[in-house]
Amino acid sequence: MKLKIAILLIGLLSLTSIAETGRTAVFLRMPIGWKQTAMGGCGVVVGGEANSGWFNPAALQMFEGWGGSSGYSQLALDRWFYYISAAGNLRDEAAVALTWVHADAGDIDGRDISGNHTGMLDYGEEAIFMTFSKVVTREFTIGGNAKYVQTKLHEIISYMAGFDLGAHLRLMQGQVLVGASYSNIAMEHQWDSKGLYGSSSGTTTDEPIAGYTRAGAAYSPRELPSTITAEIGLRDGGDAEFRLGLLVEPIENGEVAIGLDDGMFTAGLGYRYDAGFAKFGLGYSFRTEREGLPPRHSFDLIIGTD
Repeated sequence: MKLKIAILLIGLLSLTSIAETGRTAVFLRMPIGWKQTAMGGCGVVVGGEANSGWFNPAALQMFEGWGGSSGYSQLALDRWFYYISAAGNLRDEAAVALTWVHADAGDIDGRDISGNHTGMLDYGEEAIFMTFSKVVTREFTIGGNAKYVQTKLHEIISYMAGFDLGAHLRLMQGQVLVGASYSNIAMEHQWDSKGLYGSSSGTTTDEPIAGYTRAGAAYSPRELPSTITAEIGLRDGGDAEFRLGLLVEPIENGEVAIGLDDGMFTAGLGYRYDAGFAKFGLGYSFRTEREGLPPRHSFDLIIGTD
């Protein structure tokens, strides 16, 4: 059984990209939404989506009307990543959203030291969080997330809860946007293997989740329907990550984006159809991976009212 768990941990590490191996709860920093993914993972400033709270809870205030989005991503090494988000704007004074994010790997083939098959192992992580943003002044918004995270390593399950905080600023009548957020406040895994090994052999271990800071800015010229944004991300005790994105609207309701996510190329496109009573949208994004792994492909469905 101990060998099974060791093999399972290898599967856990493979869920994230090779360059991120060994870092806990990396999925909490992975981008969701075709637009943010295609713009190099930038989302702390460019809000307006139902899932904006994942990057910066204060940026959710830019969301108009009521609606939601759902996305699905296929990654290398038989990994999967998907989300569902619903949001609403409250009289242009506040906004709320509820989001569920799930990451997992395909069946992991458990084998003993001789290579004999011992069974299939499973692994998954998921987060459920409530976002609330509030207008302080016409230009300044604050927001927060309350979130619950669960991780399952075959027969061991860890639960934890925590918070995120964010701020968002509009300058030059909205042409310039500035935002910042800090995530994973007071969060740590609590692993308990006593149920697996027994009270005499099992142990209880606390594993803190590193805080993550995002800060960035965006500019939208009046002459062109486009936005350019840059962002920096910093994990507590880790190296800085740099992101850059460009979003262009070549046709009405159609958008194209490209970016760099800490050196990885990203691109995507989306289109929304106005049916009068609601808008329906589709989005696709592409993100390269390190170590020569196949790229990430993501697909999104969007619905909303103004």
